[in-house]
Amino acid sequence: MHCLVIAGGVADDLPADGKSLGRSDVIVCADGGVHNAHRLGLQPDVVIGDLDSLGDEEREQLQTAGCRFFVHPAEKNETDLELALLWCVQAGISTATVIGALGGRPDHAVANLLLLTDPRFATMQLCLRSREWEVWPVRSEVTITGLAGDTVSLIPISAAVDGIHTQGLAYPLHGESLLRGPARGVSNVMLNTVAHLHIESGLLLVMHGPPQN
Repeated sequence: MHCLVIAGGVADDLPADGKSLGRSDVIVCADGGVHNAHRLGLQPDVVIGDLDSLGDEEREQLQTAGCRFFVHPAEKNETDLELALLWCVQAGISTATVIGALGGRPDHAVANLLLLTDPRFATMQLCLRSREWEVWPVRSEVTITGLAGDTVSLIPISAAVDGIHTQGLAYPLHGESLLRGPARGVSNVMLNTVAHLHIESGLLLVMHGPPQN
């Protein structure tokens, strides 16, 4: 089952339209993500969070449309996006695309990227998408589809990522390691429309975006 998770990030960072996101079995909004869903012409199935971003009239309209609410206190240890991803795990979601999670506050953006690597969510295949970028947590392998010249960056999350093998990138890795901190994995380039990455151990973020200017 595939879930589209919509966070409340800035509208300029959203994909250009809802149709580009493909089909989802369920749409989950993290509180203010409801506004981003409406910008994309999408109807939420579930709204999770403290609901401080929704007015009474808007909430009534969502309830009339059959939307379910899971309300949490304003003072809590988790962000609304984190709660939405936890709901996905409990609901047995196998794959999830997250949008509206970048742009705006840098602390939120970094925290949202790191949520992708949280072991509580390792049962799901996660992808975070913005207007121009997509990001995956990789514990084993990933295939990247794009265009020749696209940018691919490898960002280690664990202290070391070992046994990295790449295909289809301008600066290949043949079993080398990347360490957290040094920026060696940044700004690789796709040679064709498909690239592949396999790692033997560790955890990294793979970031795919447009060509460098």
